[in-house]
Amino acid sequence: MALSESRIGRVYVKEQSAWGTPQTSFADANSVECEITYPELAIETLALDSVRGGFHHGTHVAGAKIGTSISLSMPLHGHSATTPSGNPSEHVDALLVKHALGNANSVGYPGGTLSGTQTSTTVVNYTDSFGAANMIGNAQLLAVSGGHSIGWITSSDLTGDPDTMTMINALSAVPTVSTQAYGSNTCYLTTGHPAAATPLTVQWAGSDTNAGIRLSDGVVTSATITAGPRQQPTLNCTLTFLDWDNVTSIGAPGLYSHSLPQMPVLTGSNGARLIVGGSSVNAASFEISIESEMAVIGSHSGNEGAAQQYPTNRTVTASIVIPQDGQLDTKIPGVDPGGIQLDLAGDPGSSLSILIPEPIITEQTSIGDSEGVIASTWSLGCSVMSSDATSGAGAAANSAFRIAFL
Repeated sequence: MALSESRIGRVYVKEQSAWGTPQTSFADANSVECEITYPELAIETLALDSVRGGFHHGTHVAGAKIGTSISLSMPLHGHSATTPSGNPSEHVDALLVKHALGNANSVGYPGGTLSGTQTSTTVVNYTDSFGAANMIGNAQLLAVSGGHSIGWITSSDLTGDPDTMTMINALSAVPTVSTQAYGSNTCYLTTGHPAAATPLTVQWAGSDTNAGIRLSDGVVTSATITAGPRQQPTLNCTLTFLDWDNVTSIGAPGLYSHSLPQMPVLTGSNGARLIVGGSSVNAASFEISIESEMAVIGSHSGNEGAAQQYPTNRTVTASIVIPQDGQLDTKIPGVDPGGIQLDLAGDPGSSLSILIPEPIITEQTSIGDSEGVIASTWSLGCSVMSSDATSGAGAAANSAFRIAFL
């Protein structure tokens, strides 16, 4: 008897080439270090409560497989275990966040270094011809004394020497002269699907060669990022699928390891900071929630009677618990507390930044206890952003919400 251990296996996530075409081959780069809820495999049952000759069940007909969902939980990972030498590649974490928000844009690794003269924390000088307008809307990881700092580019001036890039919020210190800048893979809130309008396949390979489930035509319907102080930033996401298959001869996973680094805990020594309205603030907790409403588009020729899942709405909300220092904070709905930026400016390849450029209070702030200290809980949404320069700008410019892997 070949039994399958529930904690032995491997999970893969990969973008499909088209709807109705599940991925069938996977590489180590498609594997993800996560916890997974075992799917309750959905298939509709059609039955008629007909007149019959006794108390027995009548005919049952199997319908469509639409509606299977799973949840993946993981610490966020860096996109590279080594110092990047180009724009960030898309790893599974970024792929999932991209599908939750709508799209992503990887740019900003300049061919040269920063200029030999730096005097500002908001206007950064790049060696002539190595700045670029398409960096607008994306984040940069820059070397500063004692570590790194992250800035979000809102405008550029490429007419003179050096090229200059202006940040939304000030860096933690003046950049170190003549050092390498690192670009970002920025996932950003938008309408529609990712540019290729493609769904996801998730494959679970159990411990036995013949134990495997392949879930296809999937979309991310919700994602939660938790990033409190002294915590590792984590991602918990739910995916819903139009189809699934029981896969045999999948091959046992064997011993394996994950090559991408888990992100470090959010502490100042690891380059973490939370900025609200241009100033660093203390916070007891920080959480982002992304929700996507999906419509199933019917199709007679679709594998399960559906052509695709299409986003009809996306919302991003934030919850921040801030200890009160002096006067009680009682912000009312509609107030803009100032732009919010959470950074984890660690090593290149393993850094993170979250940006809400124009937040809005959506509920009256509540006052409560946080470890014996009075604290205010902010409930926030993402309002319209329009202050990024647009000429030649990157695709993420003026997006209401962004997450950058650097």
